[in-house]
Amino acid sequence: MRSLISLTILTLLGCEKQKQQIEKFVFDNTQISSKSINKYDFDEKGRISTAYSTNIMYIAGVPLDSTTYVQLYEYNDKGKIVKVFDSMDSTWQTKFYNEFDSLIADYTINKYSDTTRMEIINYLNKKSYKKFRRILSMKMPENFENIKKEDLRNYDTLSYMTEFVYEDDLHIKSLSFNKNGAVTEEVELTYENGRITKTITYSFLGDNKYIRETTFYSDNNSDGQDLTTIGIRGDTIGFRKTILQDQAKITIDYIGEFNMQHISYYDKIGRHIGMVLLDLNEKTKTVYSYTYNDKGNMIEESSYKERINMTR
Repeated sequence: MRSLISLTILTLLGCEKQKQQIEKFVFDNTQISSKSINKYDFDEKGRISTAYSTNIMYIAGVPLDSTTYVQLYEYNDKGKIVKVFDSMDSTWQTKFYNEFDSLIADYTINKYSDTTRMEIINYLNKKSYKKFRRILSMKMPENFENIKKEDLRNYDTLSYMTEFVYEDDLHIKSLSFNKNGAVTEEVELTYENGRITKTITYSFLGDNKYIRETTFYSDNNSDGQDLTTIGIRGDTIGFRKTILQDQAKITIDYIGEFNMQHISYYDKIGRHIGMVLLDLNEKTKTVYSYTYNDKGNMIEESSYKERINMTR
């Protein structure tokens, strides 16, 4: 295991006794940099019909500027969301379902009627066996000085396709393809008593296939499964640890690709009430706080960033 990862794990978790005593979540309002306040209208069935969000920016704890946008929701006869309009970017998201209420298509269309995001899912025997995704992102113009309106509609296209392989009812393999139909990734899943215990992820270089990472899963009485991901050099490149403290769950995730850690805090009924994001490269900590109404809808999200000391 790399020394920086070891240092970080020790700093956050400490000795075995301290693993059950992670610091309780605290949000410092004096450092707040942004806040989103949400309000809702509900239809006659108690579903959200309109969501209003006001985003406020702060400097030195003082509100500086704010913007408000809305989202409009439409539902089908079975209560599934079929359309969402977002005034922030003037996009429409449209969803389609099959006779089993499984999502089969999801589109996002911008104000120019361009489909900027698309996901299509094919099913066989009620199980998804193929997923196609396409994302359009604005292509940056070469010359910003003479930029024209039509330049904003030039896109870079990302396309992905994933096939899922089953053995009886267990998903045992995933194959990912690029837009040219070449396999770019393969994931094999291993189970024990119907519970996943290991995944092996392969990458491809030309016709050569090699193991990129292996993830091991272990049962956790707190909630769900913990995991450890090992890279090609045998070092730990990712992990998840779940802790139960004061009857509430805390999860700790390390993401080796970005050298980051997420510490997520939940209340006793499972609502996500806070998160600490550690950027170990930049040595910064971003803290997020979430509050909810009695219906479980998020009514406020706040955040701030500060430097951290990694010398401990």
